[in-house]
Amino acid sequence: MKISRKVLQAESVPETPLRRPELDILEMPYEGLAAYWLSLKKLLDEKQDTNFLLEEAAYTNEPYVRHLLETAFSALDEERAVRLGKARQDILLEGYRRRFACMRTAVRAIIEAESPRLSLIRMLSHFPAPPIPEAKAAELAQSLLRGLAMPDADKAVLLEIDSRTKADRLMVKLMAYVTLGRKEGRDGCRGLLPYARAYLLLEGLSLAADGFDAPFVDAHMETLSRTLLDETRRKMDMSLELCRSIRAEFDYETLYLVARAYIP
Repeated sequence: MKISRKVLQAESVPETPLRRPELDILEMPYEGLAAYWLSLKKLLDEKQDTNFLLEEAAYTNEPYVRHLLETAFSALDEERAVRLGKARQDILLEGYRRRFACMRTAVRAIIEAESPRLSLIRMLSHFPAPPIPEAKAAELAQSLLRGLAMPDADKAVLLEIDSRTKADRLMVKLMAYVTLGRKEGRDGCRGLLPYARAYLLLEGLSLAADGFDAPFVDAHMETLSRTLLDETRRKMDMSLELCRSIRAEFDYETLYLVARAYIP
């Protein structure tokens, strides 16, 4: 894909942290992420004050970007900062991998009408220590399902899942998904689609609702999860290099060249 300067300049990127758009490295395109870092460079050149990067870090909920912003102009030397950046990558990517594995387990369970408890046990096995006790997860999942039956139920709050949903909440919500799937059949997946904000989960539920068999859907989700993780690592690498370039006080044009090297 050819990328233009106009795209990377990202005129739509806000000039203050308070108006910063939601960031999500896993979901956003390379161009949008590159534009974000270039906008920070432009602001830094205007303000001539690196403290605003810490202010920006306080307003972003994207964990890897926040880590880079917090360490960019810290007392850490560059070698150590890069090493810590790579370590943070590994931790965050492993978190995504576990969430994806749980989503695959839940979708397969829906297709096969598996016992929700059995599905929960399978999901918990992806963690070195259970993020939530099994009994507590089951109790909260039932409470969630009762809440859905209320006339004023906020389904978005109760059912929405994205790629950064905390592990304990993910267990509860996915268990509720499996319970609903067992009760309503795979066609009931269609009612869950508006709340599946994670692309992998949305794809799996869509295929389940369309009648594809469990082995095919599971294999597709496994391949897709690897692709998403590989792409996310590259976007993290791009962010790390752009942050290093800002720290090294490269000019805007040089940052543009760094960003362009990572755009597929």
